[in-house]
Amino acid sequence: MYALPSILNMLVSISFQMVDGYFVSNLLGVSAFAAVNLVMPLCVVMFALGLMFGTGSSAVAARYLGSGEEQKAREIFSCAVVFMIVVGLILGGILVLLMPTIGRMVGASVHSLDDCVIYGRWVAAMSVFGYIVSIFLSISYGFSTAIITIAGYKVGEKKKQEIHELLRRSTGLQILTGVVMGVLCWLLANPIATLYVGYDEATLGLAVKVLKISSVACLLYGFDTFCGAFFTGLGDGLGSIIIAFTLSLAAPVGFVLLLPAVWGAEAIWYLYPVFTLATVILCAGMLKWRYPAWMRHLERNGAS
Repeated sequence: MYALPSILNMLVSISFQMVDGYFVSNLLGVSAFAAVNLVMPLCVVMFALGLMFGTGSSAVAARYLGSGEEQKAREIFSCAVVFMIVVGLILGGILVLLMPTIGRMVGASVHSLDDCVIYGRWVAAMSVFGYIVSIFLSISYGFSTAIITIAGYKVGEKKKQEIHELLRRSTGLQILTGVVMGVLCWLLANPIATLYVGYDEATLGLAVKVLKISSVACLLYGFDTFCGAFFTGLGDGLGSIIIAFTLSLAAPVGFVLLLPAVWGAEAIWYLYPVFTLATVILCAGMLKWRYPAWMRHLERNGAS
């Protein structure tokens, strides 16, 4: 129940992107749809920064609330809000000024129409999966945001057993959610792709293929996000950074370079399942070895 407000907030936040993508694709075509998704990562960067500061400050504030230090919790929350507003305004202005340059860097071009159409189809096919997985990730991010606060509060209360129980129940819920997501993504691959790119037969075929392959990743999606949030809530900044770096940069970039180089261009379609599996293996190892060590650290500091 604690996670429902956060989940709803994330779903509302992502809905504008899905609606925008639907109308751009169906009214303006594949090239416009691809163009929107070439620059969409910039919005994701802004969102990620806000999420980073928000979740980090929430973990610390929750710990102070759990230990009864409400004034310190208020001060931390207020400072985080002011800082995020200032950073958002500065970065927003920089992005507006540099947008033409950034557009050229990510591949936007007014030349070579045939190449643009081919590239547009490739981007559009991946974008359909991106929109759908955004729904699933919104649920996971919302749930994880709540986990940060709850875990931090329990650390502040020094209730070690309740932290173990939180991990057990949350892991089970993440597995169940992932199975449901994966099955739905596979079964609804055709109607979902048709909704966005049904007007273009070649792009539609690619989108259906991507959705079915990537549905395997949905089985595991969210577990890595939850683990990073859990370590954040426990106050283990290094553990959280390791998971976040692997999930957001090391694994995606590494496998983008590795898969096509070893198995050819077609291997890129398997990017999501492969790097998701890699991060889940990392998270399982972190929970097996680092989590017990961190709990012993908390115990030495008075957890019961």
